[in-house]
Amino acid sequence: MDRCLTRERILDAAERLFAEQGFAAASMRAITHEAGVNLAAVNYHFVTKEKLLIEVVRRRVVPINRERLERLDRLETEARGRPVPVEAVLTAFVAPVFALRTGEPGGGHFPRLLGRLYGEPAESLTRFYEEEFGEMMRRFAATLQRSIPGLEPSGVFWGLTLATGMLCHILMAGDRLGLCTAGVCRADDAEEITQHVVRFAVAGLTSSAASARQEVSKTRGRRATTSPGRAPRIRKRTGR
Repeated sequence: MDRCLTRERILDAAERLFAEQGFAAASMRAITHEAGVNLAAVNYHFVTKEKLLIEVVRRRVVPINRERLERLDRLETEARGRPVPVEAVLTAFVAPVFALRTGEPGGGHFPRLLGRLYGEPAESLTRFYEEEFGEMMRRFAATLQRSIPGLEPSGVFWGLTLATGMLCHILMAGDRLGLCTAGVCRADDAEEITQHVVRFAVAGLTSSAASARQEVSKTRGRRATTSPGRAPRIRKRTGR
């Protein structure tokens, strides 16, 4: 069997079993059986179960984040130095994740796996997350900060973190989303999910910015009334 084909079969099998059972529960024996290979082949290509998981995630995450950044680059080019609409930025952040459901073969398992990994994190992925998500998150945060006046960096990162939390919840829910909502919400409608997540995130970020501006205005007002050199006004008592 061709080595590249063997490697892909192992990755496909591991992705499906990690998504269905979780990293800890999916055994190497089950993965080799699913892939139709022996344990020696898995050891040859990946050495350990932890490294196999990293490669499973890398195979999907790298294209997702590349697509995110390509969308962001196009938006910034089209904006010609002006702030990019917040909704467009967040759509570029969210949409590529759900596009996997209808994208390349086998990609439908990965959104569920991604959700699982946030719920049951693997220590071996810590450095990988920083390498693959850190710069991407900083790029989106910088663009959003230019697009939302008054929002501090912490507010932007919290907004992206909460948006990611929504994504993970939906990914982990999978088909249960429809069952819990009597069929109103569907986990297989990528476009609808993207619209709702983006709309909610836009409202949260813009509301946070408005609250921050109000707080700054109140602080300035308090400083103005208590600034040094201005004597407090004293009402004169008038006799009757």
